Amino acid sequence: MTSVAFSPIGNTLASGGSHGTIRLWDATDPARPRPLGQVPTGAAVVYSVAFSPGGRTLATVSAPGTVRLWDVADPARPRPLGQLPTGSAVYSVAFSPIGNTLASGSTEGAVRLWDVTDPAHPRPLGQAVTGAGTPVDSVAFSPGGRTLATVSAIGAIRLWSLPQSVLTGSAVYSVAFSSIGHTLATSSFDGRIRLWDLTDPAHPRPLGQAPAGAGPGASMAFSPGGRTLATSSFDGRIRLWDLTDPAHPRPLGQAPTGAGPGTPVDSVAFSPGGRTLATSGARGPIRLWDLTDPAHPRPLGQLPTGSAGYSVAFSPGGRTLATSGAGGTIRLWDVTDPARPRPLGQAPAGAGLGVYPMAFSPIGHTLASGDPHGAVRLWDVTDPARPRPLGQPLTGTSAVDSVAFSPGGHTLATGNDDGAVRQWDVTDPAHPRPLGQLPTGSTAVSVAFSPDGHTLATDSSDGTTRLWNLNVQYAIQRICATAGGLTPRQWNQYIPQLRYQPSCVH
Repeated sequence: MTSVAFSPIGNTLASGGSHGTIRLWDATDPARPRPLGQVPTGAAVVYSVAFSPGGRTLATVSAPGTVRLWDVADPARPRPLGQLPTGSAVYSVAFSPIGNTLASGSTEGAVRLWDVTDPAHPRPLGQAVTGAGTPVDSVAFSPGGRTLATVSAIGAIRLWSLPQSVLTGSAVYSVAFSSIGHTLATSSFDGRIRLWDLTDPAHPRPLGQAPAGAGPGASMAFSPGGRTLATSSFDGRIRLWDLTDPAHPRPLGQAPTGAGPGTPVDSVAFSPGGRTLATSGARGPIRLWDLTDPAHPRPLGQLPTGSAGYSVAFSPGGRTLATSGAGGTIRLWDVTDPARPRPLGQAPAGAGLGVYPMAFSPIGHTLASGDPHGAVRLWDVTDPARPRPLGQPLTGTSAVDSVAFSPGGHTLATGNDDGAVRQWDVTDPAHPRPLGQLPTGSTAVSVAFSPDGHTLATDSSDGTTRLWNLNVQYAIQRICATAGGLTPRQWNQYIPQLRYQPSCVH
């Protein structure tokens, strides 16, 4: 035998060896194990076997390093599920405590993480390289799932911090936190709105989903109290959902935008009081809606912008609305009386360029905007009748899809078409400083901060929503517990926004 593993309950044993066949045994009476079923891998030898935490899935590694997943819900009749495209020989695998992630260690020294939420269709998540050409013989997760341990053939043991949680679905277009921060909503290409419980962001769990039933979702926003969710889609409709019980979202009403199929509504925003909703679309006007009765939204009117709108954003006080459109101009409106919006000022964000996302800082004195060429601009809107540019544009390499301020207003996050999620120190918005870039590994579309600022959610077109822990003190504690501290060089690489100081006190 080269590998054995008990199921979590302990009544089933899997064994693999040089014969290439994996055998399953009934170990209810360990003194008299009884054969149940076999998994014929077709290989000469089996290197490793591992059960998922629920015991329904078995991962196997067989020569020449192929990783396969098997349905062993009925261990007497195991059936194949999927195979991991590892690209190199693998010796060891391990499931995370939740069971939605599988780690594999290869002969070339790479440690790969896989999303196995749907074990029939495993997807790569990320990769860490332990050392050139040094095979990884064993991998193991810590009980909490935050740390991965790897052992190489030369005897080196490494500990890896895993600061992000991963939620999956089909291609995701938008994410939004509730005002309290315990609920995250994601909208995806399959037309479904999914809700997640983030009471413990390290262990998110699905709550419920709203079958939008109208094709891909484009944008969404929580009402200030978190009891209502507004969603827009590419069919031109605005839908409102009652989230009193987020496990069972209930449709409230629809806003009849008048836009036909194929005319998307790209942006929705609640006023801070929650009684007004603003909507915009690239091929339709910008409209305001009275949501005093969210089951029966009532049109208030549309803004005479002169062009279609891409994005809308309310100031924190709710008295100003920012709109952007295809002409490359940001317009500011006095919506103290939303039935009679009044133009205030304009900001020429770029000659002829469309302006996609916008966001006000928490105090409301700064507005951030992004454009299709990768530029992010900051504007002083202390006097909304006379907006003025702050500093030089922040530049990226591809279209800016999303911008978001942290709750404290000192950090700006941006998501780009090329998958880059960047963070900027905007404590002095006239002189912003780059803080770093998150390795999303795929195309990023939307970013959102949790209300406490400790979590950043990013979504992507590969169907993955990631949650990033931004609590620096937590990161330092984890580094001390796993690696014993950072050298000045490592500190500058991973935490450049803070002055170096010894991170661990013994």
